[in-house]
Amino acid sequence: MENKKIVLIGDSILENSNYSHPSVSEILEETSSVLCLAQDNSTIESTYNQILNIPSHLNNRSSFVFVSVGGNDILQKYVYGNMEITEFSDINPLFQKYENLLLSLQKKMNLATIVLVNIYFPPFPYYKKFYSIIESWNEKLKFFSEKNHFQLMNIAEIMKEPEDFSFDIEPSPIGSKKIANKILSYL
Repeated sequence: MENKKIVLIGDSILENSNYSHPSVSEILEETSSVLCLAQDNSTIESTYNQILNIPSHLNNRSSFVFVSVGGNDILQKYVYGNMEITEFSDINPLFQKYENLLLSLQKKMNLATIVLVNIYFPPFPYYKKFYSIIESWNEKLKFFSEKNHFQLMNIAEIMKEPEDFSFDIEPSPIGSKKIANKILSYL
């Protein structure tokens, strides 16, 4: 693993140091070379800047780029934007923005392995109303990853218990360990 490089881009699923100690990247740094460009509150739009900051020398077969983004966009649209949950069927424009981001990343990092991270289902009453949106997103993500030859990391299958979360929605130290171990399994 010593010559493999992990690059983390996207949101607080991968850069959760504001919510957990140790964080995902801190756990990974114990055994691996990590470049964490992910940022708390990142959206699809702001992740373009993270892609720009990936050094070109990392475009090689030893680099693994993990992408977690979209959750904050969904929160902005349905929570902060006060859009009705019943309107989730129109998630296509948002997912199209996500697809464009990933195709841009793929163009820059065409030699690296790109692993897309799906969205988990926080097991708390407030978030249950978003489950249908998350399910729709994850289905689109699975189809997109297969069609475009991206790998897909299913964190929804490992992040299920209340103790996996801090502040109901962010990975806790227990959740961080689960996510870091899942990332390491791709190397």
